[in-house]
Order: sequence, then structure tokens, then C-alpha cells
Amino acid sequence: LEIGQYASDIRRIRKELNEIDDVEIFRGMEGMASKKYFGAFELILDTEVWGWKGRSRRPALDPANALLNYAYAFLEREVRTAIVGAGLDPRFGFFHSNNGRKDSLVFDLMELFRQNVIDRLVLSTINHNRINPNEFENDENMGWRVGADLKRTWINIYEDYMNRQYQEYEGGTPREWIRKKIMEFAKIIFKGAVDVA
Repeated sequence: LEIGQYASDIRRIRKELNEIDDVEIFRGMEGMASKKYFGAFELILDTEVWGWKGRSRRPALDPANALLNYAYAFLEREVRTAIVGAGLDPRFGFFHSNNGRKDSLVFDLMELFRQNVIDRLVLSTINHNRINPNEFENDENMGWRVGADLKRTWINIYEDYMNRQYQEYEGGTPREWIRKKIMEFAKIIFKGAVDVA
């Protein structure tokens, strides 16, 4: 498939989501969109160098997936900090299950920033050869993971990116943009609570 076809398929799914009011069907369609989205990575990455065969989480089956997993942990921290700063309870989400074992709202709101912030940074880092697959470690039981030296490199890349202003983030930094969007979400939630009361 060409990248335009992937984008077209995702737009179609997004349009269909506007008609869905059942959370389980919504989750299934979100999974289909995610599969299409990550399917396009084979057109963006040098798959021979990075070994990309599709999205894999635990274990990561290639270095690019290991970096995505590691980077999402950084995003989780950003979102958790912004949620607490906005006065929200990270345990109560609306898409991920509220089962008391995870902070559902953190994982819900991370979805808003994965592609715009983290995937963008990961793909840019890889495609500009700022890191290479040899900096990752592979264990047959645990899969691929970020090596110790690469962790230090990634922190510098990440912090430089998160503290730099970009037009795409309304002229602010990615960190400021995340906090602003979560604060806007919190205002909607608190207004709804006041209106109900």
C-alpha cells in the first residue's frame, strides 16, 4: 500500500467513529486504525536497517519498537504530571477500563499526544540517523530494549525537543502544549461537574 491509502483508510475509520456510541465497538475500531497507522511505518522507516515488521510492545521485536516503548514511558510521565497539575484524578478515565489497577485517565489522554509528539520525535530521530540499531540490546526472553548509553543520548534528545518552541505546538514547546491541552480538558470536566450540581 502507498502511504496515501493508509491515510485514506484512517480518515474513513475516523468518520465512522463519529457514529459509534458503544465503547467496545469504538475500541475495536481504534485498534483497526492503529494497525493501519503502524502499517505505514514500513514506508517511513528503513526496514532493512531497523527490522520493522509491525508494532510490537512487550517484548519489542525490533529496535524501533523498543524506542517507541521507551519514549511512551516518557510521555506517560508528562501526561501524569499535567493531569495532577490540572487537578484531575489520574485513576478515573473514560476509554481505558477503570479497574483500580492502572491510572486510566493517564492512558486515555496519552492517546492525544502519541502521534503528534512522541512518534514524530522517534521517527525524526531514527530517520536523521541520530541513533542506530547497534545501540540497542536484545535478549531472547525480554526482546529488544534501549541500551544504557542510548538512554543518556535519548534523554538529551527528548529534553531538547520538549523544551524547544515549534509552530506545530501553537508556538510553544511540546511540554507546554501537552499541559495546555490537559488544562483545557480539565476546565471542560469541572464545568460539567458544576453544571450537573
